[in-house]
Amino acid sequence: MTRLKDVMAELASAPHLGGGPRTDTPEFARMLSDRLRSVLRSNTLYFNTCMGLVVALFITSIVVVVSHLESPKLITAALGGFGVGAIGLVSLMLQRWREKVAAEVLLELAVWFQGDQLRMIVNAFHRWMEPTAPEAGSAVVI
Repeated sequence: MTRLKDVMAELASAPHLGGGPRTDTPEFARMLSDRLRSVLRSNTLYFNTCMGLVVALFITSIVVVVSHLESPKLITAALGGFGVGAIGLVSLMLQRWREKVAAEVLLELAVWFQGDQLRMIVNAFHRWMEPTAPEAGSAVVI
């Protein structure tokens, strides 16, 4: 799976000092566009897979509920399983959607910016995509 974080981590290094890839060349822009397009294809595939799994999970839970109306414990378990599974799948879908939007924006900005400007934009998106860890004192204890 191609991840946007991997592409950005590769590009979010220090400004070009002669050792890394030059960001002000047409080849770099073409390479970035190709990598971002592969991220978009990968995310589309995984997003659609998650959507299909949510639909399949929903249909399965409906079939279980309809076929076992006399067993409330089984219905409760089926609907609970659907709820837990759907929450997990929807969170994955939201991650993929966020990466898709960021990749599309970067793809459009790569056309207009080059060099250090593009690297600054990639650095900003890289920081935005990184999950922030909660502070130690902010945990709620019950």
